[in-house]
Amino acid sequence: MRPTSYACRVFLSWVFASVLLGRPAFAQERGTALDGPRRVTEASSQHATPASPDRSTNANDSSEATDVSDRPARRVGVEVMLGTTAPLDVGVSARLVLFERLYVYGGLGVGVYGGVYDAVASGLVNDDAGSIARLLGNGAFVGRIGVGVRPFGEGLELSVGYLGIRRGVSVDASTVAAAAGMSAQPRDVDASMRIAAIHVELGWSLRLGERVLLRPTVGWAHGLGARVGLSSEGATATERAAIASIEDSLTRGLRDRARTPTLGLQVGMRF
Repeated sequence: MRPTSYACRVFLSWVFASVLLGRPAFAQERGTALDGPRRVTEASSQHATPASPDRSTNANDSSEATDVSDRPARRVGVEVMLGTTAPLDVGVSARLVLFERLYVYGGLGVGVYGGVYDAVASGLVNDDAGSIARLLGNGAFVGRIGVGVRPFGEGLELSVGYLGIRRGVSVDASTVAAAAGMSAQPRDVDASMRIAAIHVELGWSLRLGERVLLRPTVGWAHGLGARVGLSSEGATATERAAIASIEDSLTRGLRDRARTPTLGLQVGMRF
C-alpha cells in the first residue's frame, strides 16, 4: 500500500469520526478559543449586573432627597411690624404665621388723622363741631384682629379683620357753645366715640435680608356702626337739647361716612 493512500484513509477516518461525534475537531478548538473571551465577557457582565440595582437605589434615594428638599417647610413663625395705615392710625402689630401661607394678626395703634374726622363733621354741622370730631380722632385707640393668607408663600398677601376705634375726651365749654350756637356754656362736656368696621387689605411682603420685612398695603375700611356721645353734668334742659343735637349730627355723619380707602406702610422683623 502506498503511503499516500494510507494517509488519505487516515484523514478521511478522522473527519468521519469528528462528524459523528458532533463538530469537527478544528471547530472545537476554534470554539474553545472563541468561547474564552465570550466567557470572560459573560462573567464580567454577571459581576457587573448586581451593581445596577445599587445604582438604581442610589438614584431613587437622591431623587427622594430632592423631592423632600423641594417641599415647603412647615413651620410656625412670628412677625412684628411697625408702621402706619392712613387715615386710621400709627401702631404696632404682631402676626403668627402658620405653614408659610396662613397667618393671624392683632394690632394696637393710636389715631393721628383727626383732620379726616374734622372734615366729615365740618361738612355736616359746622366748623366748631368739626373741632370736636378732631379731638375725638386724634389720640383714639385703634385695635384690630384678623386673618390673612399668602397664596404663594411669599410676596402677595390678602387679609380681612375687625377694626375698632375708641376715644374719650373732655371738650371745653366754649367749643361746645360755639358748635351748639349758644351764647354761653358754663360746663365742659365729656365726649366719647366708638366705631366698628371691617378692614380688608391687599399687601406685598418684601424681604430685606434674612429677617427684615417691608410691607406696603392698600385696603378698604367699611364701617359697621358708629356712635358719638356727649354729656354734661348739671346742664339745663336747653343745654341738653343743644348738646343732643350735636351728638346726633356727629353720630349720623360718622355712621354714614365711616368708609374709606386705606394706604399703609410697615416695616418689621421675622422671628
